[in-house]
Amino acid sequence: MRKKITWLAMLTALLLTLCACASGGAEAQLKRQLTSGPWLTDLSEGTTAAYTFTKDGSFTCEASIAAGGESGALSRSGSYTVELTQTGAVVHLQYPNVSYVVDILCTESGSGYDMSVAGCAMYQK
Repeated sequence: MRKKITWLAMLTALLLTLCACASGGAEAQLKRQLTSGPWLTDLSEGTTAAYTFTKDGSFTCEASIAAGGESGALSRSGSYTVELTQTGAVVHLQYPNVSYVVDILCTESGSGYDMSVAGCAMYQK
């Protein structure tokens, strides 16, 4: 009986270790994808944004807006965190002096993660 309990405890420890490694691998894979270059999105007619992520957990968003013959540009920086979910992950963007968090939804795909912000797909050139 004692051998069965010992084997069960060892098997449980092994499974917990494997799960921890798998989730850590998924987070590392997403961070590699995020930092692989700027991510672009077309937010609405005439509004585009380019997100650049760094390995230290910071990001920059450069947006350009064109409407009614007028145009403008805006650049903001902040920090990000990654949260793994059942279907992929969420990247939480926190801008300084802003009380809400912007989320990038990430779903697993065959080549990594498909990402979207505010319902708009993100892509690289």
